[in-house]
Amino acid sequence: MGIIKYMALCAGLLAVVVAHGAEAERKYLNPAEVKEVNNVVVLRQDTPEWYDVSNNVNPWFAFGMLGALLSTLDPNSDAGPFMPSLISGKGHKLTKAMDPATTNLQGALADQIAAGLAQRGYVTKVVGFADQKQFVETVARLRQDAGVDAILVTKLYSAFISRSIISPYEPYLLVNTAFLNNRSGATLYQQDLTYGFSFFKQKSIHVGSGLSSSFDNMDQLLAQPQVPRKALYTGVTRVAEQVVIDLGKFSPPLPEPEPEEEAAPVADDASAVVTENDAIEPLADSVEP
Repeated sequence: MGIIKYMALCAGLLAVVVAHGAEAERKYLNPAEVKEVNNVVVLRQDTPEWYDVSNNVNPWFAFGMLGALLSTLDPNSDAGPFMPSLISGKGHKLTKAMDPATTNLQGALADQIAAGLAQRGYVTKVVGFADQKQFVETVARLRQDAGVDAILVTKLYSAFISRSIISPYEPYLLVNTAFLNNRSGATLYQQDLTYGFSFFKQKSIHVGSGLSSSFDNMDQLLAQPQVPRKALYTGVTRVAEQVVIDLGKFSPPLPEPEPEEEAAPVADDASAVVTENDAIEPLADSVEP
């Protein structure tokens, strides 16, 4: 797909995003609102994922925020929290090389967030869904579960982006995150988090640069798929850590200090302990010249 055609598709999707009110205000967590929130379900996408490659095409036009996603569910639409499938031709090549079943960024993100929140005052469970129908059914079922206090939903976009046709490709992640009260439906937290490539005036929580994991050209990206995979994994970990920090009720417990080894007993008078090899010979008498 040519870059002009790709940008046109992105612009078209922007109109859809705006028309459906997908943009929403960002919201930080108010600790007072999660005092009674203990049991959290982290939704994990078991849907196909893609790894895009582009030249300074801003994915925000086609991606948007989660918005009032859970209050406007439509089983007949594909407006769920799914990774965009409209990617460039280079993106299709990279996706095939990296093998989504092996890479599985979405699964890694959900699992790391759940594990982190379990260290920050919550009881967590990861629940997967495979498509829009399952997503709707899963949320509806969870809404009827009195044992679930909150739901965490994420939407992930991953890519390698260059600033120009002669610039290196940098890893990029955009993760929309919404934390919702399962009883009232109120949004407790909603943020965009990014990693790696940084767009001008990008409004997000940016969790790190990916310059150290950049690639000079497309051939380098495709040569060893495990290398770009590792670069994106680093971003997933950074994003998950930030979400855990933002939502955690308290700091994680410090690890127990390792017991100190007992020092060998020391004699009160060290000079009194003399071994055979340490025998002190008497000094020779001084001789006057």
